[in-house]
Formats: sequence, C-alpha cells, structure tokens
Amino acid sequence: MLKIRDDIYREEGQLNMLPKKKRTKLVEYKIKKCFNALRDNLFSSEEEFIGYVNSMKDPKDAELFLDLCEFYSTFKELKGYPYIKLIAIISIIDKLNARKVKFKPFKDWVLSKEGGNYIKEYLSKVSVNDEVKKFKEVFKKLREKHGEIFGSQRSVIKFFENYCSVNDQVKLIRAFKFKRTAVVERYSQNYTWCPSDVRSIEDLQKKYRNQYKVEKRYMPECYDWRYCWVEGRTCNSSKCRLIENHHYRKEILGKIVSFIYQMRNDFIHGAKIPPIIKRPQEVDTLTIAGKIGDEYGIINLSIEDIQEIFERGFKKYFDKLSTEPLIK
Repeated sequence: MLKIRDDIYREEGQLNMLPKKKRTKLVEYKIKKCFNALRDNLFSSEEEFIGYVNSMKDPKDAELFLDLCEFYSTFKELKGYPYIKLIAIISIIDKLNARKVKFKPFKDWVLSKEGGNYIKEYLSKVSVNDEVKKFKEVFKKLREKHGEIFGSQRSVIKFFENYCSVNDQVKLIRAFKFKRTAVVERYSQNYTWCPSDVRSIEDLQKKYRNQYKVEKRYMPECYDWRYCWVEGRTCNSSKCRLIENHHYRKEILGKIVSFIYQMRNDFIHGAKIPPIIKRPQEVDTLTIAGKIGDEYGIINLSIEDIQEIFERGFKKYFDKLSTEPLIK
C-alpha cells in the first residue's frame, strides 16, 4: 500500500502534538474516511486517493483537501437531511475562496495600497463635475470591487462557473423550475418535422389542436416553447440554448447559484428553512418550494446528483491549483 506523505499536519496545535505512532493512525483514519466519501464518483482505490494527495506540491493544499473531505464525509454519511447536506456543500465552496484571498473588511481594504490604486483609477474615469455625486459614484464602484474580490456569494458562483462541466451546469439549471408558463410537449422548431408556421404558442394550439397539448407548468428559467423539446417533466433537447450559448448559461447559472447561496444565508443567519416537500420513498430528494425574485417555484434534485456535481467540481478545483503557496 502506498504511504501517505509525511509533511502534513506538522504545525503546532495540529496532529504533531501527538506521539508519532498515534498521529500516523489518526492520519490513516482520516484518509480512509475521506476516500470513502469520494470513492463512488472520483477514486477507484484508496491507493489512487493517496497518490492524488501525495501529488499536491504544497502540503497546505493537501491538508485543506483532506480537512474539507473529512468535513464533507461527516454530512454525506447522514441518512436523509438533504437540505443540511446542501448547506454543508456551499460552506465548503465558500471555504475554498479563503485559500487565495485573505479577507479584508471594506475599510481596511480601501486604506490599503490595492484600494488606493482603485480609488485613483475610478477618480480618473468618473466624469461627474459635482463632487458629492463623484464621491458617491467612486464609493459605489469601490463597494462593487470589494464584493467582487472578497464576496462569498461571488466566489460560490465562480466555483460553479469554472469547475463544473457544462452538463453539470445545465443539469443544475434545469432542476430549478421557477417559470410558470405555457408548455407544449414534443415540439421544437429545431426539428424539421415540427410546424414552424406559428407566431405564438396560442397560435400553435389553435392550428394544431389535435396534435399538440399545451398546459401551464413550472419550468426552468431557460424554457422557450419554440425550441425546447419537452417530454413529461423533462427537457431533452440536444440543441439546448444553455449548451450552445455560454453567456446565456452563465447568466442563468448566476441566478440559480445566488438563490442557493441565499438559502444558505437564511439557514445560518436567519434560522430559516424553506418548505420541503417530503416523500417517504425519497429520503434524499431535495424538493423545495422556493422563490427567485418575485417568482415562486419548485427545486427538485436528488442530493446524490448535487453531491456528484460538487465532487467533480471539487476535484477539478484541486487539479487546477497553482503552485503558489497558501496566503497565511
């Protein structure tokens, strides 16, 4: 069996305070727990998992990877509680942002050299003669830049944008059905056998009443009756706008992830849980009645799907780590 690297957990206050033999056993236990959390989706053997940890150039990255895996495994092992598992996943993604960006309060950042550079830049670009209006505009831009650099919500959105595959992004977007609209099944103007001589879905229903059924449903934000092929409750179009248009997918994904992050905030800061529709046979299905902006709808996604999306992105994050050391 491949041995785990011996340069991790060496700092004071960590496992190095224990006798070497006991420390080794605890690290081995941690390795097993972490491997078991990811074995189904990412690693075929414990030796492969250890090899992956050993391949990380910075021991701090290896420690971060193992610590977050252990945290994740604790929640993954729970039976049920899909909402709690989702919040745990968002917390892990949030933590990853701290690897490269050490948080600074807005006041400290503005007074720093970096903040000063942005002040100079914005002062030179804001063409307003009124000093008060100019100050407000620069202040607004500084707030936005601070949020862009240090904002937790933005970092979570970036994780899903940068480390999740297109298929996983589309799967996530399609699970959020907040658009109540008229839907037609088995129809798409992407296919030549479907009639295209209609201007609206009402026109389609009128002209081809016996061929197409139209009804009101909750659908994903991206649904367009003209092009989206729907069967039952599922969008199955191979010519999906989400897949073909990167900018559109990014826009919709940002809305969805922002909503998920707000769920996390409501849970942590407001002690709130959205209405969860439970079915006895679906212990780990996350079926939630939620709201995006002024629109209510349904989120229906198994926690297994969410976990797989996260796990693939999580590993890709560590695959792409730069050689720069952690900020201390």
